[in-house]
Amino acid sequence: MMSSGHPERLHVAILVHCWQPQQLFAVVDSLAVALLPLHADGMQLRISVLDNGDSGQPERLLPVVQRGKMRLPAADWQLQGGLPNKGYGAGHNIALRASSAWQADWHLVLNPDVLLEPDALQQGLSWLRQESACGLVSPRCQGWARGETQYLARTAPSPLTLLLRNLPSGLQARSGISRALQRHCYADQPLDQPVYDVETQSGCFMLGPLAAFDSVQGFAEAFFMYFEDLDLSLRLRRAGWRIDRVPGVRITHGGGAAGHKGVTHARYFIISALRFFARHPLVALGRRPTRSAGRKRGNRL
Repeated sequence: MMSSGHPERLHVAILVHCWQPQQLFAVVDSLAVALLPLHADGMQLRISVLDNGDSGQPERLLPVVQRGKMRLPAADWQLQGGLPNKGYGAGHNIALRASSAWQADWHLVLNPDVLLEPDALQQGLSWLRQESACGLVSPRCQGWARGETQYLARTAPSPLTLLLRNLPSGLQARSGISRALQRHCYADQPLDQPVYDVETQSGCFMLGPLAAFDSVQGFAEAFFMYFEDLDLSLRLRRAGWRIDRVPGVRITHGGGAAGHKGVTHARYFIISALRFFARHPLVALGRRPTRSAGRKRGNRL
């Protein structure tokens, strides 16, 4: 039981844009399995499925919520539709405000293409309880289709880093470039060991105390798509929170690089990159971002 007097509360937010029912059912199934031991320990659970697709048909997601209720009826499964599509961050801020109103202790931002290992949430919450200065846990991740390692924790990218990441694989394999990219995604660190205080974390899975999200007022809504997760990461660190890569938190992710998703995604990527570097000019110059020291998890703002 938390100091607020109620059992611990976890709010999971899944923001859905594209309707891919079989994928969503798989995500809900894995989430329900990962939530089951938390429920057994007395945690109160709420899962919000938010329709951010501009379809005008939020009922399309009813089967997803119904499946969740069937898999884990003890949890509070909610569907929120009719949202104006103002972007990824704006959609998740709606869920964060709902978390605050519900007085949640923990919040999980979960993409609709992420599968959780059965003990992923147990492992993540155990780490967060133990490490009170940790604002986000970064998971160990493999790709959905090929099972390749995906590095979700990365250093804050400079324009040069983005250029190197988008070079043809043959050029990336050159020793100097390869070493730089390995350092960028912490691939030079053992996957089976924790990495403390990484600089940024992908937005496909963001598990942390709600107090951390509240301390920076959630996502910056200036970003419609891309870089809002990196911006949030840097603001969390500036507020004194750590981001730790935790090997016991394991997920499977279906996402891919923006450069392979067509012209529209590439345009959003470029616009958001420019906004990101304008907000973080020292990062644009290749300087390493700093973290304020001494912040501990405290009361929600």
